[in-house]
Amino acid sequence: MKLEDFKNADPVLIVYPAGLGGEHIAYTLSVCCDDFEDLYTYVNKSVNQYHTICALGYMSLVEDITKFENGLEYRYDGDFIKNKKRIILKDHPHQNSIDFYKKYLPDITIIYIDLSFPKKYSIEYFVNLAIKKLAVRVDCPITHDYIKSTLSNTLTEEQQNYVIEETKKFDWVWRHELYKLIDDMLNLNDAKLEHYSTTDKLKNDHKSNLINTYITFLPEYKSKFRNLHVIDCDNLEIDSTVFWSKIKKIIPNLDIERAIKMTNIWITNNNKLGLNNE
Repeated sequence: MKLEDFKNADPVLIVYPAGLGGEHIAYTLSVCCDDFEDLYTYVNKSVNQYHTICALGYMSLVEDITKFENGLEYRYDGDFIKNKKRIILKDHPHQNSIDFYKKYLPDITIIYIDLSFPKKYSIEYFVNLAIKKLAVRVDCPITHDYIKSTLSNTLTEEQQNYVIEETKKFDWVWRHELYKLIDDMLNLNDAKLEHYSTTDKLKNDHKSNLINTYITFLPEYKSKFRNLHVIDCDNLEIDSTVFWSKIKKIIPNLDIERAIKMTNIWITNNNKLGLNNE
């Protein structure tokens, strides 16, 4: 796949902070509009967590974005070129994401999903939801295969060895702590694996990240991309009708009834995790 193929596919990029349902939303949009190639997703039903595979990966995990091909997701096995379909991409707000898409796909349509601050209940709801889905224990030390299959397939052997050596300090860590280590390693001179046995720090950090992302990254996306649409997801703890009505204004051929039905089931399953009682 080459850059020109992506330009010809008229892609839509879903940008969302972790924990706001972006993987479910990307998948649902792909299967509820015939304009797009259907995305593959795996659902961990125990925590209602979607793992959706797009043609490009998370740019925060790519060290060198000076080459477009470094952003390709090796797990993607679709064929949007042959199928002559539009494609949906996804990413978290990050400086690498801004720089990559501004350099290679500056006119891309971006749907930026976020919370409308300040809404304390929505923040608490989605922070708790993220903890339920993202707090995964990983036995240490990890392996090269685990790094490449789960964390990042773009790290050099030297970088992988460094991550493995850091994990030898602990019996187990949280998976998100490994993502943070890699992010720090790629962006800082001195990166150390920090581990906390409870999820209290994860919860506090995630809340801070949601707020800081809104303050820091959203204005930069607004200033850099002219085809940006900001959609708040505040109602997605109850019902998705308002949310998908806003998306349909951007994607007119969306089967909105099907999208609402799929996402309302997702919401119901989220709430079965007991979030409303916490």
